[in-house]
Amino acid sequence: MKLFLPCELPAVPSLKLYIDAETTVTITVDNAQRTSYDDASLLRANEATHVLLSSIFGTRMDKYKLDSPALFMPARQEHCTAYFETVSGQYPATDLLTEHKNIADVGLITARDGRRYVFHGVELRIPEQLEDEFAPTQPVPHLRCRLMAKRADFLHPVMGPPPSGTTFGYLLPQNCSFSRMPLKYVNFGRMVPCIMYHIGRTMVVHELEKGLLKSIGFDANHALRMATTTSASRAGYDYQRLEFLGDAVLKMMTTVTLMAQHPKWHEGYLAHQKDHIVSNGRLALAARTVGLVKYIATKQFTAHKWKPLYNDELVAEEETTVSQRRELSTKTLADVVEATIGAAFTQSELGLEKATAALKVFLPEVKWQPLAELNQNLRQLAAPASTSCENFAQTPRLESLLDYTFNNKALLLEAFTHPSLTTSAVPSYQRLEFLGDAILDYIVTNTIYNHLEKPSVPRMHRLRSATVNAGFLAYCALSTAFQIQMNDTPPQGSNTEAILLPTTASYNLLSFLRHAPNPPLSAAFNATRRRYDILQAHLHTSLISENQYPWRLFAAFGPEKTVSDIVEALLGAVWIDCGGNWDVVTQIARNLGSLTWLERALHEDIGCWHPKEEVGSFGLGGEDGGVRYIVYRGTDPGEVEEVVTTKDDEEGGCEEVGGYDNATNDDIYTAVEHVEIGKGTWHCRIVVNGESICVASGWNRLEVETAAAEQAVAILKARKVAQRDGLLHEDEVMIDAGNYHETQNGDNDADADDDAIGMADTEAKADSAGEEAVQQEDDQDESAGVAL
Repeated sequence: MKLFLPCELPAVPSLKLYIDAETTVTITVDNAQRTSYDDASLLRANEATHVLLSSIFGTRMDKYKLDSPALFMPARQEHCTAYFETVSGQYPATDLLTEHKNIADVGLITARDGRRYVFHGVELRIPEQLEDEFAPTQPVPHLRCRLMAKRADFLHPVMGPPPSGTTFGYLLPQNCSFSRMPLKYVNFGRMVPCIMYHIGRTMVVHELEKGLLKSIGFDANHALRMATTTSASRAGYDYQRLEFLGDAVLKMMTTVTLMAQHPKWHEGYLAHQKDHIVSNGRLALAARTVGLVKYIATKQFTAHKWKPLYNDELVAEEETTVSQRRELSTKTLADVVEATIGAAFTQSELGLEKATAALKVFLPEVKWQPLAELNQNLRQLAAPASTSCENFAQTPRLESLLDYTFNNKALLLEAFTHPSLTTSAVPSYQRLEFLGDAILDYIVTNTIYNHLEKPSVPRMHRLRSATVNAGFLAYCALSTAFQIQMNDTPPQGSNTEAILLPTTASYNLLSFLRHAPNPPLSAAFNATRRRYDILQAHLHTSLISENQYPWRLFAAFGPEKTVSDIVEALLGAVWIDCGGNWDVVTQIARNLGSLTWLERALHEDIGCWHPKEEVGSFGLGGEDGGVRYIVYRGTDPGEVEEVVTTKDDEEGGCEEVGGYDNATNDDIYTAVEHVEIGKGTWHCRIVVNGESICVASGWNRLEVETAAAEQAVAILKARKVAQRDGLLHEDEVMIDAGNYHETQNGDNDADADDDAIGMADTEAKADSAGEEAVQQEDDQDESAGVAL
């Protein structure tokens, strides 16, 4: 078929239509060229279009209007005459008995009740129902037909299994009429609504590409089409993947820009300004200001109510659209802006340049510069390399650990300088941490987005959360370590002969942190180390071999924020020092271990949905719906009044139990049964949809909430399986949470993990209470770094 339009048509991507469960058709539009038609030719094309569409949409059309903006004609010119002269109107179906027409040349059969059928031939049959008692009982001709499917939405696949077989019906010719429109044209006419919608969206996106976003220079129309399509439109694609990418690009570019243009601002000012720039409110305002709203597809297209529009109706519709303001949510508008930035970023190797161009369109108040210029500014603003002459003898060890040699070693010194060390010649790591947070987020997001298996959007967000959270980064900082051999001499006065005994000392990234003497800070570091020493084996096993992310273990780990800040500050320092080479920074992130688990999770089916989010999926609406966490403290949950906590209570103490540095899971499980629980124990009862599901215990509020959610998820999943298999009726919903032991997703050692968690916090609190003198001595050593 030929399509004539009153305007130039851009390149239209191919369109796949799902005719039924087993049939698909691919529509391509090509060989677009300018042509001119006289009035007679235009009238003939309008008549042809009217006849074509009337065969399907006759009741929705105005039979007196012949001014369609889209005109259809047969591709072969020799068919035109026959097409116009023979296919219009309805004819008695009895003519089919004498004309002996080819089945493909017969159009739709229309019965008396208005239903339409596809013709499949003539067959002699005895009528099933006689209209009067004198009718013949011998076989008479019948039209063998199949009811035409009412399906009109060919843009989406057919849901459910295909029909088991084709059912034919038989109609008496004298009770029917038929159209001479060949069936191939009828089938094409049924696809016209979807084709026109596809072409219309292409033209809308082309207008956006060549108008508002002309400065970006998009190479592919499809990326921009995705960026401006919401999931509500059910187009088979939407902006969510591109929004995931664009969010990280926007955050990274904003962070680097603010860092380079405001060298005097500390991390607090920078974070506040960044949050303002990337906020949903600001991005939604940008979408409205530049006029992006009218290009966004928000409604699902269905052809059931489709009817051809005429030129005068299109003009009236455009005037109405201009006068009415589309009301879209702030979140949707902000997401589309981020998706558009993401779409620009995906354009060839100049992604960052085109993303910068998109930022200039939406956020013109910010002085956006090329990333290379911003990096150069930051290198010039860094402390001179001579500053590293401060007694920081660990530089070679750290560079060896990172497998990277700094050009300006003052950046390395800055990355390990705590804000408490006010006498340092270099600034603290806070600005570098602010930068590194965005750098890591950008690297992780790119790794997830570009993975060949294309994980779902919810899983993409979960993977990113699992990789950049503070607990995981602190684990990376403490597990990035090296061992050195030291000599230990027996105490003086011993009767034994002095012999040098080799021992091994371990140094991780926290060992090199430079900070001022500060007992509370040292206590927090020591507590973090203690919890790490006890949980390290469990975390390591879970991260390298189990198929579930250890959210509860990380909640129990609860490291001091500074520990995770070190990793982000290091990444920021390396990015500045290497000139913004993303390959180098990505490799450093891999050396630090922050990408190791992610790359494994992308290739394997590793569960990473946070239990508190997953249990929320079981919540219902209404007054008693949803999930409630009832957290309380005490030695006996049954004797303590339950209270819903909104903030942490004062920490209580618990008896110290030591000697578990090399304990196995079974050792910890056995020994912890004899621990006397003190006032420091936390308990959490989780209530889902008004029902108390289970109670979990632990050593901090986040841990017990995570543990309770984890157990509740397993219980509720077990119920679903039981109900599905018919083992549990809907009214039999109670499961004994006290006798429940989780064995799914590699958590067979859950009890051992519980005990390790308790031991970690017990020893950490003992450090805080009874080792202040030792801490003061440690402060003096840590303030200058570890002497090697």
